[in-house]
Amino acid sequence: MALAARNREALVEAGLLELLARVVGAWRELPHKGGAALVLAVEAAGLLSGRCDWQQRLRQADAIPLLRALSDHAAAHPEAAEAAGPAGELVRLLEEGHVAVCMAQHGRLGAGSGLGLLDESLTQMVLAFTIGGRFAPPAAPSQS
Repeated sequence: MALAARNREALVEAGLLELLARVVGAWRELPHKGGAALVLAVEAAGLLSGRCDWQQRLRQADAIPLLRALSDHAAAHPEAAEAAGPAGELVRLLEEGHVAVCMAQHGRLGAGSGLGLLDESLTQMVLAFTIGGRFAPPAAPSQS
């Protein structure tokens, strides 16, 4: 179903990205077909990662550490080896925002970047979107 572009939006809106992240996190607890389910989950997540907002949903579902753990365990668990390559590619895709933010903050590379012009609250929002995680605005200053 994820192969057809017209189905992708409906699948994402139905929560498939978050479900796929949970499958990747729990693949060792699945029945004897855990390796096959893992490969399908990683491939489907890759197919559904074409939009920035969908990538953000994967980040918020903690897909990056789950995919990294999968790669780390691939040598010890042969059933995970087939999914390790696509998992690594998906992690690289999800971390592209990390590199862009680091480059924007570098003195030479980010010299023309507007990131340094933003106030702390807006910068945190940009970081939350590009790097992932849940945005928590800074605490308001106390009125003493």
